[in-house]
Amino acid sequence: MYSNKVAGCDIFCFTENFASAYVSARFKMAVELAKLKGFDFRREVPLIDAS
Repeated sequence: MYSNKVAGCDIFCFTENFASAYVSARFKMAVELAKLKGFDFRREVPLIDAS
């Protein structure tokens, strides 16, 4: 299950798609609090467990 594999990780990608990085809400909040530029958080992708 994906959720078990990424538990506790703040940034990760899947081997099926190295073009995108996925980040946790904690990572997003840290970037926004630090006012870092160059991040695009407009698209939210839910983590759905593989069956």
